Amino acid sequence: METNIYKPPESNVAQAEPMSPEFYVVSRNKFLILFISTLGLYRLYWFYKNWSLYRKSSGKKMWPVMRAFFSIFFAHALFKLFDAKSKEIDQTYQWSPGNMANLYVLFAILENVSDRLSRKSIGEPFTDLIILITLPVIGWTLYKAQISANIACHDAAGAGNNRLSPANYAWIVLGVIFWVLVGLGLYEITVGLPEWKGLLDEPAWHWPDKE
Repeated sequence: METNIYKPPESNVAQAEPMSPEFYVVSRNKFLILFISTLGLYRLYWFYKNWSLYRKSSGKKMWPVMRAFFSIFFAHALFKLFDAKSKEIDQTYQWSPGNMANLYVLFAILENVSDRLSRKSIGEPFTDLIILITLPVIGWTLYKAQISANIACHDAAGAGNNRLSPANYAWIVLGVIFWVLVGLGLYEITVGLPEWKGLLDEPAWHWPDKE
């Protein structure tokens, strides 16, 4: 069998697969929309996704689901990972991962305690208001962390994940319904809903009596 001496040698080196991001990338606007519309529940997915991607890229053994549900114990570690990686790429973004993590843990605990008291009708409506007050602070700490995570993944603007998916829209709709229910609950506690019983005892109109 003749060989073609002019044929270039074939390379045995396999093409490298594109590396998956080390952390969860999402644009700032999308993050805020999903966090606010879901009353902060989005952070469960946010923590899970970050730890899941980090486990995949680092090869370290961990349970992302557990770290998402018990995020107060792992927020410091995650924020420090964001900061260390992002500083290798861009030194201009200044934030304090330790202080942000402290704020997150403090207000997450305050939110949890207030929620438990509210479910037992203790301290209403103040416990309900405290829950709502904690949301902006928690969202702000995660927002600052998200900027660092985006930089760490070479996508400061989060362009790789800046569009809302059908699943996102579904969660937004459920979140809006939840917001309405929360608003009605607070209105009932503070002002009181109208009594409908008396209005339903007699019909608003009736057929005239026959003579």
